[in-house]
Amino acid sequence: MKSHLTNWLCCLLLFVASASSFAQSPEGNWIATYDQNVAGKMLKDKDFAVMELRVTPDGVARFIIKTLLNGFSTVCNNCPPGYAMKPTIGLEWCKNLQPVSGKPGEFESGWALDPETGDTLTEVRIKKTGRGALELSGRSAKSGSIRTFQLRRQQ
Repeated sequence: MKSHLTNWLCCLLLFVASASSFAQSPEGNWIATYDQNVAGKMLKDKDFAVMELRVTPDGVARFIIKTLLNGFSTVCNNCPPGYAMKPTIGLEWCKNLQPVSGKPGEFESGWALDPETGDTLTEVRIKKTGRGALELSGRSAKSGSIRTFQLRRQQ
């Protein structure tokens, strides 16, 4: 009887540990939403894409645009050379995100591109804001101001 109870408790602990580590993994699909209006465009609170977050074995993260939402541009208008007029789906929206030491699932020092406005963001940081929620922030190359996007895990 004691052996069965011990086995059951070990299985339960392994399940909880694996579920906990799975919940902390940022990889997967995320819905990106504008946090504010930009340069005459009413973008605040609009979902614009489903992004796939991929993390390399060395911990570097990037987002790839998988699906567009709410009629957002299918080509990268006003984007910098190398990205201009390219299809938005499959575009690397955010890249070179380095893991933040001591903060699993958080990243910094990346670069992002806003295909709707053509703006690029530097000093990009991703932090957790709640269960299944992230915030991406970065400095706008056009205005120098901080831009933010909300991300929620796609169900």
